Amino acid sequence: TLDVEFCKLLELLPDGKALLLRSGVGWKEGLAGHAMVGAGKDSQAGYTLLAGEPVIVEDLRTETRFSGPTLLHDHNVVSGMSVVIPTSEGPYGVLGAHTKKRRSFSADEVNFLKAVANVLGMTIERERAERALQQSAAEVLDLYNNAPCGYHSVDKDGVLVRVNDTELRWLVYTREEAAGKLNFSDLLTPDSLKTFRENFPRLKTQGAVRDLEFDMVRKDGSIMPVLLSATAITDSAGNYVSSRSTIYDITARKRA
Repeated sequence: TLDVEFCKLLELLPDGKALLLRSGVGWKEGLAGHAMVGAGKDSQAGYTLLAGEPVIVEDLRTETRFSGPTLLHDHNVVSGMSVVIPTSEGPYGVLGAHTKKRRSFSADEVNFLKAVANVLGMTIERERAERALQQSAAEVLDLYNNAPCGYHSVDKDGVLVRVNDTELRWLVYTREEAAGKLNFSDLLTPDSLKTFRENFPRLKTQGAVRDLEFDMVRKDGSIMPVLLSATAITDSAGNYVSSRSTIYDITARKRA
């Protein structure tokens, strides 16, 4: 669109002292991802960051505001313009367009470059937010799976829908063997199943039960005494649809 040989996207590094050539067109092979430009007022990009507005250079050879970085001189750049890539957290860096020919850039061309920089800024900001959400979700999942207690959810028929790694380790089941296949009642001894059936109506009517003691049966047949608390999940009409439970292994407590 601008009829230039070079385009660069410079990312401001965390220390604020330099910019990295993150991507570009026209530069010598191997420079993208490695070449650095100073973020001070001696470079066009650094000057652009400090000015906070578009910077236009008609002839780098006679430019007095800055000397220009090695990156531009090594490619015989004469004219160019650069704009800040904005984000809500501050400048991401600088977008530049350069040419070996001496030329003047119109207001429309400057506005075009600014528009591209704004789109880049919004895209970068969205990707940062998505990465943060993914990291947050991963951290939550890690906390869920490695909690010091067991967590599981069952549907209205009592089938395990979700179960954390801690409970799976205690019961010696894999996720493939448990989730969607095992019924919670299958994991209880006959006496504990009776206790569960006596308390299940209270879970549905009151919405929760606390500190019920059960004997759960591991895959190998051994018994694990637990303390269970459960919360009912209902639909908009108040009908029971599922429940979430927390269990604590009380084997040591029972021994004591």
